[in-house]
Amino acid sequence: GQWNGSLFLQCAESLAFQITSKMLGVEIQGLEKREVRDALGEVINMIGGKFKASFAECFNGGKEAFSMSIPSVIMGRDHRIFAVGSDSSLGVVFTVRREKFFVDLALKNCEDLIQLISQLMDSAEPVAASGS
Repeated sequence: GQWNGSLFLQCAESLAFQITSKMLGVEIQGLEKREVRDALGEVINMIGGKFKASFAECFNGGKEAFSMSIPSVIMGRDHRIFAVGSDSSLGVVFTVRREKFFVDLALKNCEDLIQLISQLMDSAEPVAASGS
């Protein structure tokens, strides 16, 4: 693609276990950390794939515009993530069952793209989610 970047998801361990439990249809108590790690990798992969496809459809005539790194999952407390070579980023905070998770898109040489996405998000209507 013409732009390069990395997508990050950060959430509390308790929310990571809840997400995995719902994805796999198993009780939280029966989950292993390996399953949680794999599930979060799949979640960020789905978010990235949807973003890339939607952006291509809406703004780039259907042609893929992004190259993104493969998903990585970092577990533990007090960590810092640096997207080496990135000069712009856009973060979004979501709340699920009173817990927050963060999605951050780090891009290289994309100041114009970050401004466009920020403007779109500022003008977007809030969407209410339903279900458990």
